[in-house]
Amino acid sequence: MRILAGEFTIAKWEEKSFLEVSDPAKANEADIVYNVSGDLKGQLSGKYLLIYQNEQTASYCGALQFTGTIGALEGTFFLQEIGTFANDIARTAWTIIKGSGQGDFAKIVGAGSYAATDGTVNFSLEVEGI
Repeated sequence: MRILAGEFTIAKWEEKSFLEVSDPAKANEADIVYNVSGDLKGQLSGKYLLIYQNEQTASYCGALQFTGTIGALEGTFFLQEIGTFANDIARTAWTIIKGSGQGDFAKIVGAGSYAATDGTVNFSLEVEGI
């Protein structure tokens, strides 16, 4: 098991409604791109589905593809993301989707997490297979 750490910042966040629901609830989807630095260098890009109970709370899931490097290794892999937003904190769990890796990440597996308040987000990711 190898523990990786890093941070990401939002490069793109485009959110729109995907289903009509009664106020104050919302059902939105977001196309996102994050710039990643630290042990991982590159970009995370993908899509979230967000269900807002109101303006202060939400639940979300997403699929993100990492494209970049870990040390001298290069390739891509997908992360499944599940989280909640409450009290101005987004708490998220990541799982690397087994078999989704390409290049040097063909055998990568693992899981990680982050708690984001705003701006730069610090994360940790435990991996095997690289």
